Amino acid sequence: MMRGTRTPLVFVVDGDAGSVQVIRSLLEPRGLPVRCFAQISEFLEQDAPTGPGCLIVDLGRPGTNGLDVLEQLVAGGVGLPIIIVTGEGDVRSCARAFKMGVVDFLQKPIDGRELLDCVLRAVALRAGSPPASQALSAALAQLTARERNIFELLVTGKTLKQIAARCGVTVQSVWKHQQHIFNKFKVQNEVELANLVRN
Repeated sequence: MMRGTRTPLVFVVDGDAGSVQVIRSLLEPRGLPVRCFAQISEFLEQDAPTGPGCLIVDLGRPGTNGLDVLEQLVAGGVGLPIIIVTGEGDVRSCARAFKMGVVDFLQKPIDGRELLDCVLRAVALRAGSPPASQALSAALAQLTARERNIFELLVTGKTLKQIAARCGVTVQSVWKHQQHIFNKFKVQNEVELANLVRN
């Protein structure tokens, strides 16, 4: 499915057995192994993942501040693209999550087609991370924090309007950042950018 010989691994942190079963039944038949954890602490106890894959996290657990948990993950340098699934999301939480670099933010009940698309895009994004070409690595290093945020949304297929809403900025501002990103990666459009990351 992906470049190289290593199979992408999808990590899931969700204490809801029903949700976990849905995710397993959706991904594993498509050759995407799933490793599940009931608590974020269990995930953090293992060695940091180094291969291709992504992390799906339920941030809507009762009695917890999910976004604080997300901040701990990001601060800890997890290194995997993160997909949030929650039954308690709101616009403010969504915007804050995207500012922390989350690839996507999905509401429960999970839509299987939407989740599969998000996972495939996230895995492709991880595949474009090290080991990558020196040119790609150099371009990534040139991105500002805001540009990196917008870059990750662009390569997952989000429109400028969607990115603007999720980042809390204007479409014009996103367009300007997009042009800077294109210049740094030496591409002309979103399609070329996505192909560069995934090839």
